[in-house]
Amino acid sequence: MHSVLLMTMLALYGLPMFSYAVPVYGILGQSLNLMFTPTTARDVEFYKGSNLIYRMFNLTITHCEHSIEKRWKFDIVNGKISIKVTNRHDTGTYQITPSGGKSEKIEVIIQAALSPPTLTPLCHRGERRVVCSTKGDSPQYSWSLDGVPIAASISTDGTTDDQILFLRGDTVGDLTCAVTNSVSRKETSAPLVEPCAGLETFCDISKKVTCYGILGEPLYLQMNCSFACEITFYKEKKVLLRYKNSKMSINPGMLSPSADQRWNFREDSKTMIINYTDSSDSGVYKVEIHDENGKLLDSHTPSVIIEAPVASVSLTFTCHRGERKAICTSKGDSLQYSWSLDGVPIAANISTDGTTDDQILFLRGDTVGDLTCAVTNSVSRKETSAPLVEPCAGLETFCDISKKVTCYGILGEPLHLQMNCSFACEITFYKEKKVLLTYKNSKMSFNPGMLSPSADQRWNFREDSKSMIINYTDSSDSGVYRVEIHDENGKLHSHTPRVIIEAPVASVSLTFMCHRGERKAICTSKGDSLQYSWSLDGVLINQTTDDDHTIILREQEERNLTCTVTNHVSRGDVTQLSSPCLGLSFWCVWVAQIIILLSLNIATCCFYRRKSGKKITLINLIFI
Repeated sequence: MHSVLLMTMLALYGLPMFSYAVPVYGILGQSLNLMFTPTTARDVEFYKGSNLIYRMFNLTITHCEHSIEKRWKFDIVNGKISIKVTNRHDTGTYQITPSGGKSEKIEVIIQAALSPPTLTPLCHRGERRVVCSTKGDSPQYSWSLDGVPIAASISTDGTTDDQILFLRGDTVGDLTCAVTNSVSRKETSAPLVEPCAGLETFCDISKKVTCYGILGEPLYLQMNCSFACEITFYKEKKVLLRYKNSKMSINPGMLSPSADQRWNFREDSKTMIINYTDSSDSGVYKVEIHDENGKLLDSHTPSVIIEAPVASVSLTFTCHRGERKAICTSKGDSLQYSWSLDGVPIAANISTDGTTDDQILFLRGDTVGDLTCAVTNSVSRKETSAPLVEPCAGLETFCDISKKVTCYGILGEPLHLQMNCSFACEITFYKEKKVLLTYKNSKMSFNPGMLSPSADQRWNFREDSKSMIINYTDSSDSGVYRVEIHDENGKLHSHTPRVIIEAPVASVSLTFMCHRGERKAICTSKGDSLQYSWSLDGVLINQTTDDDHTIILREQEERNLTCTVTNHVSRGDVTQLSSPCLGLSFWCVWVAQIIILLSLNIATCCFYRRKSGKKITLINLIFI
């Protein structure tokens, strides 16, 4: 709207507005005026993109597209185009070309206006979550608490434009969510009156909704009806509770000691409370609410899903073959992962390890910055961050040994053992019980055995990054190390990282053998601790032998067979076309054909001898 006003002002001063750089935004379903330089030209053409949609020749309209004929009004003399009712097809780049004049362009964007947002506050695990929802195009969100802008932890649900704000559970005050786009702005406020208490979760089941509860924690199922209402509460077809005339009756099965301790009903708030949830509480419930006269007001079927919360989020990094791998590990149910680097969301190459819920992020080896892994499910959220300080170089491998970890190095390639401590820290580095290095007061001393020419060329210490570097690894470098770090306060941090040096995967090859009509494929490779996997035409298949580098194929059609070989430091694969084996039936047919041919030759020979009376030798028989 502001853009249209600016265009109008330009028109009053006779300036060319149709070439103005800022797009003009219109509200879907409303009117829009487009201004351009007035012209007295008798011939005018108007294009959308490269398509001619309007032409005036000698002051007579000779062409007007049907889609705009009834909605658009052209006032060429006064430099104005009026759109009565916009639609989404009006979005585009337009050009007006008068005869003898200069062409002018404008970008038009039609957006649906935003609806007033709705706010839904929730509590889980002592944390407050507020969901702001709106309808319309390209909403942008902003938040304030008691009039003060806030920028707390924010995310989206991944399927809609809704935005989720995460706050401390004790946050109270007037919370405002404002939504804007280029054609509208709306806001809604809601009071946060009481802090979230502990790990309780509240859910309004007086409507069809999905309620998520935290495993082992309280869940409040609120029915929100007047004092005089009547309630019947079911799980599936089983009545759990009836409440009528201020009296309640509970299903006898709910009166067992275990159930009685877990379930109770709050008459004042009309709330069914599960004091500590169990996975068996998940399911579809039904609530029927009657007014005091027995009239059915509402009947809803809320779903309850109990999930174990997110716990123990940790990040582990490795480098191999110039690529950086980050592994995010967590515990809980239905985990969803998201990643950011220096606060900017990233969606790089991601996979899972296939056996756990861990997620693996693959990054370029030169990626540096603060990497954050956030893990969420429907009841909780946790995140952890770690710095990526040095890039992965070539086949170098980087490993953080300031914690108990297993580090894998590539045989013959550099291995960086990073100790990640402050500038003022003190370090003692051992292999088993042998001191390899001490670093104190910015001075380092190596074990005398480390000063031999061969060791001196292989080992060195980077003071700036506090990294012990093995320039080219050897199998003898494998073993258990120990690092003792005293921080600037003198506190001791001691860890025992394990180092394993492996030869990388190399020379992967496939060999096929046939036996009794079955094909056996044998995959061979060089390297240490090799793991094999197989796929046919890109579909993963299971091994059919005890030896994982051999597989039996029973299909008789040609297929692309891939053998993938991995270890902890590298990966290789090979693909070949697998042709069917010639089975027993083929050989039987072949032998039968030979016998038939020989029989025909012998018969021919006998016939020829009887007819001619000549003697036929074996050589003659063969070449008849």
